[in-house]
Amino acid sequence: MPIPTHRSWYEGGLAGLLIILSEGNIDKFVDLRNKPPFNEFTIIEVAAIQKPQTLEMINRITWLIKIDTTRSESNKFQCCQKNDSMVWVKEKDLEDGKLDYVWGPELIEIYRLHFAPRREENTWKQGQTNSNFSLDTFPQMIKSNCNFIEHDLQTAFQFMPKSPPKTDEEAMLLSCNLSEKDIERLYGDYLNHCFPAISMTFHSFKIYLAKYKFIEENNLMNLFNAFNYNSTGSITFPELLMGLACLDSHSAHNEVRTKFVMRFYDVEKRNYLTSREIYSMLKSIHPKETEEEIQTKLIETIKVFEPTNLNDPERITYRAFVEAVGGHKFRGTSKLCRSKRPVFRTISSIMFSRKKNRRGLKDLMLMEIVEGSYSGFCSNCKEKQPIIEETILKINKDGYVYGQQRIKNQPEDSKFSNKQSSLNATKEEVINVSLNLMKLIREFAPKKDDSKKPNGILATCNKDRKQFYEMLCIIEKYLSSKFESEQRCVTVHSPAFLIGDIHGNLDDLLTLEQNLWKRYPSIDGNLIFLGDYVDRGRWSIECIAYLFALKAIMSEKITMLRGNHEVRPLQAHYSYRMECLNKYGEDFGIKIWDLTNRLFDRLPFCAVIDEAIYCAHGGIPRCTKEIAEIQRLERLISEPDHGHPIAWEILWSDPVHQQQFLELACLINSPDDFVDGFLPNRKRGTAFVFNEEAATKFLKHNGLTHIIRAHEVPSSGFFFHFDKKCATIFSSSHYCGNNNECAIVLVEGDTIRIVRIDTTNNKSATD
Repeated sequence: MPIPTHRSWYEGGLAGLLIILSEGNIDKFVDLRNKPPFNEFTIIEVAAIQKPQTLEMINRITWLIKIDTTRSESNKFQCCQKNDSMVWVKEKDLEDGKLDYVWGPELIEIYRLHFAPRREENTWKQGQTNSNFSLDTFPQMIKSNCNFIEHDLQTAFQFMPKSPPKTDEEAMLLSCNLSEKDIERLYGDYLNHCFPAISMTFHSFKIYLAKYKFIEENNLMNLFNAFNYNSTGSITFPELLMGLACLDSHSAHNEVRTKFVMRFYDVEKRNYLTSREIYSMLKSIHPKETEEEIQTKLIETIKVFEPTNLNDPERITYRAFVEAVGGHKFRGTSKLCRSKRPVFRTISSIMFSRKKNRRGLKDLMLMEIVEGSYSGFCSNCKEKQPIIEETILKINKDGYVYGQQRIKNQPEDSKFSNKQSSLNATKEEVINVSLNLMKLIREFAPKKDDSKKPNGILATCNKDRKQFYEMLCIIEKYLSSKFESEQRCVTVHSPAFLIGDIHGNLDDLLTLEQNLWKRYPSIDGNLIFLGDYVDRGRWSIECIAYLFALKAIMSEKITMLRGNHEVRPLQAHYSYRMECLNKYGEDFGIKIWDLTNRLFDRLPFCAVIDEAIYCAHGGIPRCTKEIAEIQRLERLISEPDHGHPIAWEILWSDPVHQQQFLELACLINSPDDFVDGFLPNRKRGTAFVFNEEAATKFLKHNGLTHIIRAHEVPSSGFFFHFDKKCATIFSSSHYCGNNNECAIVLVEGDTIRIVRIDTTNNKSATD
């Protein structure tokens, strides 16, 4: 039961107890408050639990209450009656540890810690088996014996991936491609699942596996025993982490995993195996072989263990098993106890698809915990509800979406208001205009003139120019509010494709469409464009019109970040403004230029994928390390270079390796400019360069792991910095006389993958 911050532990605990005993009935609550049915109410344990990321400590208070059954008639309270709020447990079941349905082991542990020793001591003193000790005598003993338990992150994070690894556990986690941030997120999810417990019973473990779709009813208890290497009857976070790593399809098959396999097959928990368990292993290793072949292999395998088991050939110890597997005398065990899917990637994917408005640890109510424990899945474990889309996609024989059609509601099912219908109609108009515009751009591409004075889409006469401008106006009206409603640092979930600079390269943009999102909006992943859509390239108008139309069609899946060329002065200096004037004349050219820049003014500046990967056009800002500061930027910024240093630095910054950084520091020779890994960016003439120290501080401060940015032209289309903590990608090939390739990034769960796109046959879009 959560305790309000303005209440003491005693006040909050007492109120919570009365709520539980009264079953939510206000009359009964008042009656119990006036005539409480107990004469003892004592704190016996305080557990402080440290949350990851925030490092905040939350407290879990455990009380012992002695019910006074003599007062039952006066206050109408009936003891030991099971209801929706309470489950009563027999002391014998506590003593035997037979509570299969409990969410956590704490009830049994508290009993064994405080009650069982007193009972044994009292029995020994009296020299008899039947002791007079009972729960009734306990409150007097416990007042001076309150336990304080601390569960800090150091305890939880016993095992971390290290390179090079020093232990088998570190090697195991490293082979799963886990980062410290991954483990931190997993621990946060573990706490949310377990709380108010701090470890998993079999019941809790079963629901956890079901939540992440790793459940097989036939061997769940075997799996629980394999995870529980401490043999305590409940699984701690280090045990869960190592158990999941052992299940993962990519993890190393070292001694840690070999022991995991042995515990799985040691069904009777005897700490040794027999020929029967070896037979079961062989059946799983060789599923297609006959019974006769398996028996032959069994005889051969048992002989492997004989030299180490002379005293009792039937017993195969853990040491003998590990040595046989490690010495390659017993082969095939690496196939055993493996998940068919990558464990951590699957968990990450499901974790991020869940509802965002889940309650935190402090807000979990007792009723929710009870319901979660006894009715299948806890409220924390429910995934989001699917929503039926109101339109039907039309896809032509070439695989492109060419239209949408609304599903007509049957009269008896229609529940939409006139206002909602009007909104839907407006959105439908925007989508149809956007689809038509993208179709026109696609048809225009092969016919375009690649000369230095190229033609433009719908630019042959004033009627066409007016039509093009009106189409853009419809899209702008819809997107203005969309962009303004987005956070300045957008939260995105994987899988996600990241696309670097476009710079008016229409051929490359349509090649990306053909390979990545041809059947939009029916695509699985999100798309993040890192800015610099215009300038330099001859088809900037067509590219930005295409991207705005794409954003209008699937606004929730497209993130468009602002680049340093999405500002008016730079466009006037380079080519975009002049391109608008040359293609559409003074009247419509200026209107189109202004319209697109009004949308540029509203673009967000960065994004974070899966709470781990920072994405921006240029890099990280010098004047703040706080993502929260970025979020407070204005939603409309026309001139980021005037009064908005955070925004300007994100657009212009560059990473440099340490040698470059030191050389630049020597040239500048100004200690005042050397601030936390930043130096003035002499190449750009504005903003800053940053080194690995600055990048690491920014990532660590915000609980992130990587930076992905654009802004520079690597010949291969991508480049890594800072031991792969930072990546630069560029998605416009043959750029400004370079022979560079087109590359993008795919983020999927815990994997960051570079993808090169073949644009060999595409002509350069720049002079």
